[in-house]
Amino acid sequence: MDIKMYANERHFDGKLHLAAIDDDSEIGEHLVFSSFVGLPEAVRAMTAGFVEGRPMRIEHDEYRGFSGEHHKMLVKPIGQGDVAHGMVYHAQATIDGISDIANAEEEDTLKGYIVCTDGDVGTAIAEHVIRRFSLPNAWKAEYSSIFSPFIRELKVIRNQAFQNLWPDFKMFRLNISEKQVKVLITEKISEGVLKIEQGDLNGTFHPGMSMKEYLTENAKILAKKLRNKEPRYLQGAPIHPSIGDMARVPFPSQAGVVQGLWNVFQDGNPMTMVNGAMGVGKTIIACAMANRFHAENIKNGKSGSAFLISAPSITLNKWKYEEILKTLPNAKVTIINSTEQALKLLDKVRNGYKPQGMEFYLLSLDRAKLGHVPHFAGIWKRVRGSKHQYTWHCPDCYQPLVKKDEDGEEYVHVEWDDIAEGEAPDPDDLRAYDSLNPNGLSFVPKWKKKAKQFGKCNHHLMTGEEPSCNSKLWRPAVKSRGETRMKDRWNISLIMKKIKGFFDLYICDEVHQAKAEDSGRGDAFGQLVQAAPKQLLLTGTLTTGLSSSIKEILWKTMPYHLLKQGFDHRTSAVAWARRYGKIKTVINHEEQDNGWVVRKKRKAQQPREEAGISPQLTVQLLDFTAFLDLPDIGLPLVNLKEEAEIVKLDDDHEAKYKVFHEELHQACKTKAHAGSKGAFAKFIPATINYADNPSLGARVAFTKVDKSGTKSVETFEAEALPKDYFTAKERKLVETVRKELDQGRGCVIYNNYTGTYEMNDRTKYVLEVHGIDATILNESNTLKRSEKLKQLENDGVKVIICQMKLVEVGLDLMAWPTIIFNQLNYEINTVRQASRRAWRVGQDKECKVIYLVADGTQEMSQFLHLVKQRSHALMVEGVMDKSPLSGYAQDEQNNLASDLANCFADSGLADVWKSLADKELEHVEMVDEANFKDVLQERMEQLSNKTRELCGLPPMQEMQSEQPVLEGVSKEQSDNVDVIDMDDYIKHDDSDSKTNGQLAFELI
Repeated sequence: MDIKMYANERHFDGKLHLAAIDDDSEIGEHLVFSSFVGLPEAVRAMTAGFVEGRPMRIEHDEYRGFSGEHHKMLVKPIGQGDVAHGMVYHAQATIDGISDIANAEEEDTLKGYIVCTDGDVGTAIAEHVIRRFSLPNAWKAEYSSIFSPFIRELKVIRNQAFQNLWPDFKMFRLNISEKQVKVLITEKISEGVLKIEQGDLNGTFHPGMSMKEYLTENAKILAKKLRNKEPRYLQGAPIHPSIGDMARVPFPSQAGVVQGLWNVFQDGNPMTMVNGAMGVGKTIIACAMANRFHAENIKNGKSGSAFLISAPSITLNKWKYEEILKTLPNAKVTIINSTEQALKLLDKVRNGYKPQGMEFYLLSLDRAKLGHVPHFAGIWKRVRGSKHQYTWHCPDCYQPLVKKDEDGEEYVHVEWDDIAEGEAPDPDDLRAYDSLNPNGLSFVPKWKKKAKQFGKCNHHLMTGEEPSCNSKLWRPAVKSRGETRMKDRWNISLIMKKIKGFFDLYICDEVHQAKAEDSGRGDAFGQLVQAAPKQLLLTGTLTTGLSSSIKEILWKTMPYHLLKQGFDHRTSAVAWARRYGKIKTVINHEEQDNGWVVRKKRKAQQPREEAGISPQLTVQLLDFTAFLDLPDIGLPLVNLKEEAEIVKLDDDHEAKYKVFHEELHQACKTKAHAGSKGAFAKFIPATINYADNPSLGARVAFTKVDKSGTKSVETFEAEALPKDYFTAKERKLVETVRKELDQGRGCVIYNNYTGTYEMNDRTKYVLEVHGIDATILNESNTLKRSEKLKQLENDGVKVIICQMKLVEVGLDLMAWPTIIFNQLNYEINTVRQASRRAWRVGQDKECKVIYLVADGTQEMSQFLHLVKQRSHALMVEGVMDKSPLSGYAQDEQNNLASDLANCFADSGLADVWKSLADKELEHVEMVDEANFKDVLQERMEQLSNKTRELCGLPPMQEMQSEQPVLEGVSKEQSDNVDVIDMDDYIKHDDSDSKTNGQLAFELI
């Protein structure tokens, strides 16, 4: 039985295995599943063609997929690759309960397909609905009968030649929406068909109960259940001595976290996390955990321990000098900055080196992610047998590279401009040179980004033969050949991944920066995780309020955990959010005239995730995450005040802004409805910056293409106001800064759009016109940024203007206790981190955080977005438990493209933000400036001694030495010992059996 596809006078065929046909009353029969074998080229063409909408012919009948829906395809070679197996199936299908179900476009017409290959129909149906609707596994046996009224078996076409392969194959269509499922499950619970197990504690549940009602009704029972839950560490229980036996002693709550996370490791979990508010001491927790690992290694007879730490580059020196060496003075600390250093360490370990004592290796994720500069390896030369035709050739087999022609039918030779920019070299010029570079050229061209599609030699596609070369066409550029100006390098993360068995623990600081699925940081993090058997992740902002913000971190560290829940590497953020977050689908209604009747067509936009996190996800995080907040530390902090100032624009400015906002918003909305991706990418910065800096005016241009293909430009503009016109918000900024300076307080002013929109320059100009000196911090070198801040502090600079991301992590702004957000950022993590740069342990001046927001503008929509994200993030961190503010996390809020009417503040929005800030700081002990230093010193001593008591160690005053010293070295000598740098350290002969002390003496 044959299966064929015709396309532009060509046809491909193969042998059918199975096909399933869905007979829809509106569109007729269409193919939803097909499995077939054939030549690899034909199989690939048929699977790709069907997904693109081309019809398939099975014997004498022709079938298409359902227009407008998505399909998935799978092509795998069989045997030696002479034959391939192809499979195409509807994206809403599960095969034996396994698949990443795609997101439905319209919730109320949601349909899915169930593929059963083994004859166990009941199990296949149950696993489908469990995966698709996140239903409990406890009722698995009942789902087949409950959903049977909504299930229809499909027609299956079989090839008897393959009757032994999936002989019991069946396929079903399930037509039911999520809303109907909720109603159906509720009915079955009330009828007693589905029973809720009561366990040993009898709770109360009535159909129709909300989550809040259920929790309130059963609060006492749940509390009793929780009390019976064995904690990882019980407060006040003994702590291992190694956790308290350091130069800097962690406080009891920090030490308890270390002991609890160590117990998690002992239970077999490879990963633990610390989600701690800024200033709770995550770094000392990491140091104490390393000391605990080292103590265990020494107990087991090992010579030492090695730890890999990745952190933002701006914090590496702080980690080295301020954290590790002040806490563990005997440790060796190495910052890896280059590929050469990483390769030398790899070579040393492969030659049998074992850590001696405690060794820390620090590197930046931003450096670890950097790979080589790619260089195309193809050769530009004449095609054999021709006089004038040139093309790119494979560097190994010297055969011409090929591509599809414009019609997508025939294979032709690759041209110059498919790979390189500029004009192709004249053949006579090439012949004139005695020697050419490896590309066969006299110069190094600039490679086009699209050239990456030619990844391997593909000459076999033209001949139809099996690939015999398959050589890679891209290699690292070599500086000595003039192919790059940059130093030769390789991904440090990939090198460290190969040093397996050397590191005991991988510590990732600010792990939330690696949350993006397709980012360089995320990829580097995924490689470094594999360098050590255990991982400790540190962050101050675990989630952004979106459930998917933790997905990739969990996938890279605990894939087995997610696989058990039915997720895999293909799971999209939206699919994840369907179970653990909140999804919003916008449906537009369009009128269509078919010549007889006008009717509305429902067209759904791509579903997107909104702020919202399921308690189910929080519960899972609790199993391996320690949540530490400032009140837990037991230290007092100086007062912090946080408030939002909603500023109304001047009438003339407001009128011009309103016209520009509405016209541009309508245009973007139209484009979005038409399916244009990123339609609002220009809208947000244009409107925000016209509100903040109208002296630049505003101009947004869109390219339009009419039905004939003619292009035109549609422009939206707003009038530029005079440079010496100062907006109401700018006047408020000047007033605020003057007030703070009069009190002797330094200020940091944050902007977001500091490039094209010149907000830093504008802010500096406004302040200086009003007699206020200000300095812009724009140091691009992360390692020099902290030095620049120290210089500004020493120079007595009172006002700093900067992009908030420059100081988001790792830097202290204690000399500038007032932080003013002149502009915001849509990333709540960035806003939260930047807002705490001055309010740190040790700060003795009252701190203020002030948010300036222009009312009636896109900034207000942005502010609402942040309110919602902040409230959900706090809920995950356990801060919002019973707060009435949780309503702001559940109520419908404006999306980023909300119309102007929704951009105006309600009367209590500023109070809501202040309440959220107060809630975040609830139970934090704050002390006035006057008494702060004395109270802090006394409390730190008390807490340190309490930890040592729990560890069975004497109080600090009874210690023989104030600070541990290097083994074999006197205290006077150890004060002058330099930390061993990588180059000196790795040059040491492996055969040298000298002790750490002898080695240290030689380096002094």
